[in-house]
Amino acid sequence: MALGRLGKYERVDVLGHGSSGIVYLAWDTLLKRQVALKEVDLQAADVERFLDEARLMDRLAHPNIVRVNAVDRIDGRVVIDMEYVRGRNLQDRLRVEGPVPLDEALSITAQVLDALDYAHRLKTVHRDIKPANILVGRDGSVKLADFGLAEVLATNAYACGAGTYAYMAPEDFAEEHNSDHRSDLWAVGASLYEMLTGERPFRVGRVRDPFAWRRALLEQRPRPLVEMMPDAPPALQTIIDKALAVDKHDRYASAAEFRDDVLAVAAGRALVHASIHGAEPRPSPAPPSHAGVATLAPATTITMAPPVVETVAPDAGDARRPFSIARLAARLSRRAPTAVSVSARPESVTFPAVRKGDTMFARVRLVPNGASGVHGRLSSTPTWLEATPIDVRGRRPVVRLKLLTERVWETGHVDSVVVFDTSCGKATIPVSAEVLPARPSFASVAFWFVPALACALFPSLIALLGTILVGTRHLAPAAAVVSAGLLALLLRAGSEADLGPRERAVAGGLLAAMMAVVGAAVGAMSHGRGLGYAGTMLAGGAMVSAVLVAQAVRPRLWKLWVFVTGALGLATGILLARVISLY
Repeated sequence: MALGRLGKYERVDVLGHGSSGIVYLAWDTLLKRQVALKEVDLQAADVERFLDEARLMDRLAHPNIVRVNAVDRIDGRVVIDMEYVRGRNLQDRLRVEGPVPLDEALSITAQVLDALDYAHRLKTVHRDIKPANILVGRDGSVKLADFGLAEVLATNAYACGAGTYAYMAPEDFAEEHNSDHRSDLWAVGASLYEMLTGERPFRVGRVRDPFAWRRALLEQRPRPLVEMMPDAPPALQTIIDKALAVDKHDRYASAAEFRDDVLAVAAGRALVHASIHGAEPRPSPAPPSHAGVATLAPATTITMAPPVVETVAPDAGDARRPFSIARLAARLSRRAPTAVSVSARPESVTFPAVRKGDTMFARVRLVPNGASGVHGRLSSTPTWLEATPIDVRGRRPVVRLKLLTERVWETGHVDSVVVFDTSCGKATIPVSAEVLPARPSFASVAFWFVPALACALFPSLIALLGTILVGTRHLAPAAAVVSAGLLALLLRAGSEADLGPRERAVAGGLLAAMMAVVGAAVGAMSHGRGLGYAGTMLAGGAMVSAVLVAQAVRPRLWKLWVFVTGALGLATGILLARVISLY
């Protein structure tokens, strides 16, 4: 999938996108390797701060951390060149396959914790541990991705609140900044719980509301593992309870301790850093009270009386109230909001039949419905199509589609879709094309085309020599007629053989030259200076015309007509040479 160049990188496909940017599968044209290229979405004021932190990220070299090859600014965009991991992220796997087997879940968790132990010892926390950032390779190896939101402990490079609500620890929601490496351990515990059960440990009704998540973390407790995994070892519940302790001081002190206990469960040994009997989670503290608001004890039950609704009988004069702008505005404000969507004009693109190796273009306009404008980004396109621009913005932006037939593996009918993620929803554009086999190259047709072309010109060359040596000018028009007819025969056969434009141009140019000679002869006859030309021209024209008529009846036998062209050219040339020898 071709998405255009960005510096030395050729963007091939979209691997994923999120709040922090979009990740492409790209080809490094200088080092000749595949990379994962992340285009980071930053405000202008944050660019320099991010680049400063990126220099510290460069020191993270661990087999379970996605390697960062380079961080650069290209065309005003901040990009991260990362190691490309052949596999899929844990979130996609959970969505498709459900819970992960116990042994594999413990192995994945141990590898993530090993990577975090390394990073934490370098005073760097991840701040966004979640299944989407855990990449599982085809060989079972685990890579922790997206340290782009990492925080250097000594500098507090990013304010609290980074990350994903479902995997954030209680302290991440606090107004004061008190998150540290133990917040990462909470996120690992939440991810382990989701791997084992297929569901997140905490649930809320409003998933985009941070206050709802904070309240859930303080008031809810995850369902016990035994309810969903009857065979789960008790030690595994102990690990989950310790990792998801509300007070961060009750959690594991380090990723290494967490990893040791996970490996102990995997090996069937006793826990090292947690006690099964002493692992009961601490009771959740009551939500902090605020000024002027009373805090209720957990056991207090409040019974609220139903609200009293006073009904007022309508006034008889209200049936016909005078027009009021205020009342009209209130009525309009109560109307249901208009649904916002985006459509393409035309709705689909069908390219005409095209030879492989050629390119074709089409234009599509994105039309917002229910909005004054649209902005978005290309998220999916087939390999054989290039869509520009990648970022669209405007009232009705235009997208240019370029059909790249050389990237079509097999000829025939191909179809796919181009998808844009926009502010008005997804814009899906079906695209189809009919790709025909490539035209033969000159090297593949020269062995028969060049001899046939020479044979077609042979009579004219003989007549030219006769005119120069013995003055037989009256034979030149007949030779030109024969050569012109043979060139027309060759052009018609070349059309069936699907010759390229260069071969047709050569034959057509020579045909025009022969017709110019015939025209000069006809002009000479009109002035009474070439009456002897008529007989030879009629003889040559009758012969060629008969062959052209036969070819028109059976045009598909182009190989036969190429042979006839060569044979007639040689025979006519030899005949002219014998006639000239009599003079």
